[in-house]
Amino acid sequence: MATAKKLTDNHLTCGICTEVFRDPATLQCNHTFCKCCLLKYTKTQTEATQAKSIRCPSCRQMTKVAIPDSPVEEWISQLKPSHVIQGLMDDFGEEARGIDCCMVCKREGEITPATSWCATCSDSFCDRCLKVHRNMSLSSDHEVVDLSKKGQGKCKRHFMCKIHRDKQIELFCKDCTIPICTLCCSINHRKCDDVVTIDSMATLVKEHMTKETMKLKDKMKLKTDNISSAESSIKKITENASSVRCEIQKVRREAVHYLMRKEQLLLDQVDRFEEDNVQNWNRFIQSEEIDLQMYQQQIKITTNAVTSDCDEDMYALYKQADITSTDQIKILKKDVKRPTRHRISFRQNEEIFLTLNNLNLGDVKNRSGIFNFSFLFKR
Repeated sequence: MATAKKLTDNHLTCGICTEVFRDPATLQCNHTFCKCCLLKYTKTQTEATQAKSIRCPSCRQMTKVAIPDSPVEEWISQLKPSHVIQGLMDDFGEEARGIDCCMVCKREGEITPATSWCATCSDSFCDRCLKVHRNMSLSSDHEVVDLSKKGQGKCKRHFMCKIHRDKQIELFCKDCTIPICTLCCSINHRKCDDVVTIDSMATLVKEHMTKETMKLKDKMKLKTDNISSAESSIKKITENASSVRCEIQKVRREAVHYLMRKEQLLLDQVDRFEEDNVQNWNRFIQSEEIDLQMYQQQIKITTNAVTSDCDEDMYALYKQADITSTDQIKILKKDVKRPTRHRISFRQNEEIFLTLNNLNLGDVKNRSGIFNFSFLFKR
C-alpha cells in the first residue's frame, strides 16, 4: 500500500477534486484530470468555450478540440489519458485507485470500508452497495473482485465501448480496423465481411505493435544519428568560417600595408623635391641680399661725396666708381644663377587606378559546407 499511496499522492490524483483519477483525461500540456471534473470546470470558462478550446486549470494553456462544432461534453469525452497515467492505472489496479472506502458511500458523504471492486465501473463498493450494484440490470454481469483476495492477482481493466458505455468490447472489425461491441456490430457493421473476436486479434495486434515499436526505435536511432551529424557539421562550418574570416582580415591588412608603403614612398619623393627646390631658392635669396647691402653702401658713399665741398674726394670716388662698376659687371657674370621655378605634380598611374577599382582580395567558395579562400591581390 505504500507504493499505491506514493502513486496516489504524486501521480494519480486529480488537481481539481484532489481524489484519485476517475476516467482520466490528459490535455496537450500533459496535465491530467478526471473527465467529470474537467467538464464542470470547462463549462465555467466562457472565453475558452467561445474559442473552441479547453483551458488547463493548472497552467492555463489552451487545448484545441478535434470537432469544434460538437457539444462540450463530447470535447471532454474525446480526450484520452497519457500512456504513463493509463499504464499506472492498469498496473496497480485497485491499489492505485485508493479503494480503502466505498466510492458510492463517499459520494454521499459517508466513509464505509470497501469490500469489493468492480473492474467494469472502476469503483469500490461496500457489501450494502454491492448488493444494489448486482441487482441493477445494467451492472449485474460486471466483473467484481473481492478485495480480500486482491493480492492473488491483478484485476484486468475492461475494454468498454465508447458509444455504448455499458457494453464491453468483444469484437474487432477488420474492414473498419476498429474494436467494437456486439451492439455496434449488429447496428453499424452488419455489412462488414470480416468481424472476429477481440481475443483472436490480441496476438496479431501485439505482434504488429511490437514491430512498429522496433521500427520507431530504428527511426529514432537514425534521427539521433542525423542530429548528432548535423551538430558536428555546424561546429565544423562555424570553425571553418571563423578561420576564413581571420584569413580575409589578414589579407586586408597586408593589402593596406602595401598601399601605405607605396604612399610613403611617393610622399618621401615629394619631400625631397620640395627640399631641393627650397634650398636653391634660399641660396639665391641670400646672394641677392648681399648684393643689395653692397649697393646701399655705395649709394651712401656716393651721396656723401657729391654733397661734400671736397672736389678731390668726389673725383677720386668717380674714378673708383668707374673701375668698381666695370669689376662689378665681371662679378655679376659669376653670380649665382636664378634657379628655375619648378612645380611638383602628381600623375596617377592609370593601370594602378584600374587595378584598385577592380581590387579583389580573394574568392570565397562554398564546397560541401567548407569555405575555401584564395588570395588574388597581387603586389
